[in-house]
Amino acid sequence: MKELYVLGICGSQRKGGNTEKALDMVLSTLGGHGIETELVQLYNKDIRGCTSCRYCRAMPAVACSIKDDFYPEIFEKMVRADGIILGAPVYFGSIPAKLKGLLERAGMLSEGRISIETPVDDKKWPGARSGIKSDKKTKGGGLYRGKVGGAIVTTRRTGANAALAELLMWFMICNFTVVSSSYWTVLIGGKRVPDAVKFKKEGKEYFTSDLSKDTLEQDEEGREDLVDFAENYIEVLSRLRG
Repeated sequence: MKELYVLGICGSQRKGGNTEKALDMVLSTLGGHGIETELVQLYNKDIRGCTSCRYCRAMPAVACSIKDDFYPEIFEKMVRADGIILGAPVYFGSIPAKLKGLLERAGMLSEGRISIETPVDDKKWPGARSGIKSDKKTKGGGLYRGKVGGAIVTTRRTGANAALAELLMWFMICNFTVVSSSYWTVLIGGKRVPDAVKFKKEGKEYFTSDLSKDTLEQDEEGREDLVDFAENYIEVLSRLRG
């Protein structure tokens, strides 16, 4: 069996938060089965959204006009990986902006390509699939074709289904095989902690509340769902990419 590599991407803006802990739990389980894993965190990264400049479409090999912490470093890891697991907290019913920007650009750089070096020929999209008689060219499968995807979402109370659907839909449009669990891969129940954050301004101190970082420990059902997800992920990854 080839050595397998899974990349986790944590979209949270908080270091050591609930999303990071959930991803760590799953990646540790994969690592215990001999799978190489890596966790990329976005809280300290400069990542911008896609500008739809079409530069990546015009260039013969993969290239992005925006040079930041996503391209080329994180993008190259995504292309190398056999599987990708996305993690996101719920921000106003959706995923955080940095993660959204990363997914926009990662999708644009991949779509329609058959390799990093091969130009995108989108003049005749949509065309017939290979094997069907037609003089039209078909759209390439993208750089993530055949990779294994999965998503985890954390939330204080609600909004998780919309955020989870957003992540899963990205996998599905990018030609991944998506792994499920015995229930939604969602951790619920962060608590509001009064006066947990302090700021100083002009000699005065100001306090505000924050969310607790113990959701993984508190949500027993959520932990079980992540265990089932990790086991399913290992099986699917080994069958498809091993």
